[in-house]
Amino acid sequence: MEVDEQLSAISDNEIEEETSPKKQAKSLWNDEAINKQMQRITAADFEETRDLSDTDDEFDPNSLKVAESDYGIKMLDARKYYAKSTDKNQMSTYELVQIQKQFEEKVLHHIAKDKKKQPKSDPPEPPAFHTNCSCGHGKAEVFSSDSESSSNSSSSSSSESDEEGKVKDDIKMELDDEDDREGPKKYTDKKKQKRKKGPKKANENEHSIIAREEINRKRTHPAGLHPDIAFNEPGQSNDGPHCKCSWAAKKSGVRHNKFVGENHIELCDYSFSNHNKLYHYVLKIEPNPGDFSRKPTQIRINAEIYKFDGFSVFFHQPLPDAFPQSPLSQWSNEYKVKFVKERTPENFTIKDLELFHTYLFEDIMEMYDLNRSPNLENMPSCFLYHCMPRFVRILNDDVKELLPMSKVLRHFTKAYKPFVSKEEAKHLAKSPEALGEYARNFRGQIFINPQKKPSAIRVDLIDPHDFDNKIKGYYPNFTHFGMRPSAYDYSVKPAYQRALKSFIKLRHLLSMKGKLTSFDRDELAEKEQLVRKLKGECKLKRDIVVTMSSKGFYQTGLYPDIIQHAVMLILACSHVRFHWSLRVFEEERIKYKFKNRSLLELALTHPSYRSNYGTNPDHAKNTLINCGIRPLKGFQFKKEQNFNNMRKRGINVLMEIMSRFGSKKVENSPISHNERLEFLGDAVIEFITTVHLFFLFPDLEEGGLATYRSALVQNKNLAALAKKIGLEEFMLYAHGPDLCHESDLRHAMANAFEALMAAVYLDSSVNECDKIFSRAMYGDDLESFKKWTTLPEHPLKSKNPSGDRHLIDKVPCLKLLSEFEDNIGVKFLHIRLLAKAFTRRNVGYNNLTMGHNQRLEFLGDTVLQLITTVYLYKHFPYHHEGHLSLLRTCLVSNKTQAVICDDLVMQKYLVIPKVMQKQHIVGQLRQKDKADLVEAFLGALYVDRGLDYCRTFCRVCFFPRLKYFILTQRWNDPKSQLQQCCLTLRQVDSGEPDIPEYKTIGVEGPTNTRVYRVAVYFRNKRLAEGVGHSVQMAEMQAAENALIERADLFPAFKISDTYLGASMKQDQTQKSPRKRPANKNVIRSPVKRMRFSKVSNLRNKPSFGKAITKFHK
Repeated sequence: MEVDEQLSAISDNEIEEETSPKKQAKSLWNDEAINKQMQRITAADFEETRDLSDTDDEFDPNSLKVAESDYGIKMLDARKYYAKSTDKNQMSTYELVQIQKQFEEKVLHHIAKDKKKQPKSDPPEPPAFHTNCSCGHGKAEVFSSDSESSSNSSSSSSSESDEEGKVKDDIKMELDDEDDREGPKKYTDKKKQKRKKGPKKANENEHSIIAREEINRKRTHPAGLHPDIAFNEPGQSNDGPHCKCSWAAKKSGVRHNKFVGENHIELCDYSFSNHNKLYHYVLKIEPNPGDFSRKPTQIRINAEIYKFDGFSVFFHQPLPDAFPQSPLSQWSNEYKVKFVKERTPENFTIKDLELFHTYLFEDIMEMYDLNRSPNLENMPSCFLYHCMPRFVRILNDDVKELLPMSKVLRHFTKAYKPFVSKEEAKHLAKSPEALGEYARNFRGQIFINPQKKPSAIRVDLIDPHDFDNKIKGYYPNFTHFGMRPSAYDYSVKPAYQRALKSFIKLRHLLSMKGKLTSFDRDELAEKEQLVRKLKGECKLKRDIVVTMSSKGFYQTGLYPDIIQHAVMLILACSHVRFHWSLRVFEEERIKYKFKNRSLLELALTHPSYRSNYGTNPDHAKNTLINCGIRPLKGFQFKKEQNFNNMRKRGINVLMEIMSRFGSKKVENSPISHNERLEFLGDAVIEFITTVHLFFLFPDLEEGGLATYRSALVQNKNLAALAKKIGLEEFMLYAHGPDLCHESDLRHAMANAFEALMAAVYLDSSVNECDKIFSRAMYGDDLESFKKWTTLPEHPLKSKNPSGDRHLIDKVPCLKLLSEFEDNIGVKFLHIRLLAKAFTRRNVGYNNLTMGHNQRLEFLGDTVLQLITTVYLYKHFPYHHEGHLSLLRTCLVSNKTQAVICDDLVMQKYLVIPKVMQKQHIVGQLRQKDKADLVEAFLGALYVDRGLDYCRTFCRVCFFPRLKYFILTQRWNDPKSQLQQCCLTLRQVDSGEPDIPEYKTIGVEGPTNTRVYRVAVYFRNKRLAEGVGHSVQMAEMQAAENALIERADLFPAFKISDTYLGASMKQDQTQKSPRKRPANKNVIRSPVKRMRFSKVSNLRNKPSFGKAITKFHK
């Protein structure tokens, strides 16, 4: 073994520990200036990343806590109806019992009796879960339900333009199937580029026939109020069964209202208020829906008006101390939901609350699938919560007077009566003026006809009987402004949908052409004419105006504001049940309590989970359409951009997102699913496993470590760990076919486990992630768990626990490395680790470094991945997972690390034996060798100093360079860019799109200095040539030349605005300044070639030592 004489002269016995007080007191950070050739980025670049926040600046722990009410309450005197028991509970008196009986007999029993008279029309038998499914368990896929596919349909007006927008999204998704899901599609062979054909889908006609039969049954139901008004049925959605899951799947999952940890609840005594068993909260909704209703629900008592102010909720257990109280729903941008603690009111009994609940939620809203009981089989239990309507009168700034439930029941008992009697109808038919005066008090009220489906409807106008000649009789007419359900709307005009889809697709593709032929114009005009014709024939809009006779309708005294509150109450209480179950997950499954529970909720939210209603989604939508608040004319909620539904595919979306700069402060992302957390969690798990393997197997080479790590971090293992902690019982995902197959569910579980690790990391530290991962991995085997968690010290540190800097004077190469320490401003406690990082593989074994740097490089690569991933996750909140991955690839690429290696002049400090120097074995380092050197240095820095020092190093050396990748759009390589440009030239009916092909047309030179010549072809025509020392480099050069020389082929794609606008800095310094574009996020500049290393070739070179010292402080 040939090594340096000075290295081999040192034996293990001579390497002794020295703890001189002078050397120990020496500063570890140096402010001295370094070689000016080191750094090529400007001082301003350092300033931009110097003040980066590392904590969650937007997170306020108090925002998750249940607040105290700002108001005191005063109860209206009701001693006649409520008496106090010995345990200070309120109990019902004889007078209250009489009021309850009257309410039951005159209201509830009357409604139930009339509903029994409705003609029966049972739904058809649902198909088997896997019937004709492509998974092989049956024959067909389950037809999709309207409930999950259109989460925002009830709140948006769907005119023809809305329909066109929906079809546009479908077209773009279809056109972008060849593009990458979230970023540019990477170059591969043409055979690999062909779309992989999945299993043959089920017969779509069979699906549509089943759905259409169910829709037609409802539209022609003999008790139907109107064909275009949807109604609720138990267990049914608008186009079929609500739940199409298998029998086994129905036994678990949040989507089936199966919440872990729910136990038997002792039955309440309905004659008492049960103060001693219940916890009282007030559900606050901001802004108050009553502010948007034409007339709020109110009760007049003794000339005083008590307005409806929401619901009091009585739970059988206290709410979590801190949890996100606004659930993910279609109202997330419109309303904020929170619970407020308040003194428990008096003057109510549980029976009062349940009577009103039956009237509102079952008879009026017809929420047949609402389940408030714990999911316990064959075990009677009380409801999880009880709710009380709050009718209040503000006495002063901080006191509200609350109406007793006895007054509320009496009021609605009196209010329940026919809208007009037969005699009154005849009188009003003769006097339109009297009808107008009479109807003014009832517009906007909810009326009920128990013999119809739906029973309740919001009446927006009341007109004379002869207003609509189609309706016979002398009763006034009701007019309701509503919307068709999307299932009804799309099922009756498939021809129009197909024509519109074909027209939009053709229009999109023709817009990519530079010049249109007469044939193109004629074809487009023909398709547009067909769309207009079909639109005129069907004349169907989502907005409808329904007129019906008022005969048989009863007054309720209720208005739409209470309906909106009630729907939000169902959602909020379901959200509370979910967070109660998470308490079991924290205490029993992972043994860690989150400080920020919203991170845990986000980690468990699958991308398919678009919206939540707390019950059957179609039931909630139908109720809101039929009885909810009708937006005032010209009024719209101030909506924010919905990033969950925003498209992630397509070159335009990619360019827009990737042009965004990062924020200095940590911002909460508006993307409310776990894909971003999964991106971070993957790096966290890889870091944990790498560190354990690195220290547990000190003699194992890099290849062996990589093999072990791949086995630990693969999805199969992560899914098994997720199964161990029961993660699938807490996951939030759409109640549909998304994860119906075991393979899809296991993949989602693995992703959720990664997201969970990321959530724990953000909430605490990597140490907590390590504990959870270790318990999940080896918790069942105590011996293996002990071995996995007991990490030995690194061999170079174990021999000198206090440091080995006393060897610097004895070994010249260590003395040289101390100069490197002075330059970068970091002092290693164990400088032999630094020496090992600079020892390449071609250097033989020696007693100083005890091996080469390959293992440190393996560790440093993972450290760099974690640090950059955390930085991108925290400071780029609007980027999806694929966009973050593109930015990370730029930062950790070999090119970037090679530039940093040159800036720090690392090659100068390589540990090279004199024998190798004499034989001229050491040559110029390749790009990969330089990158390995930087990664090995990071690995050594982590072993010696920890993660904080590595983070500071990356903040100084790596992060300032990211803005140049964004400005020059260097995240998109030339081959990907060329392929995207070629995809814009595809034809409408051409099938698979044409993509560039690369052919090697020449090879020159010897093996070690070979030069390859590659030509790129598109549609069998040569575009350009490229030369490089490898086939890949030559292909990149050919693609870049094609983009420059044949830019005229892509008129819809401005090449100068994208990848090849990389010379903006040189243009600003060497040429006259150009006019800045309107969009500040994208720098436009002429097309020029530019070497990667020149991106950072700027002036004003600051001191690395000063920069790192400032960052560390």
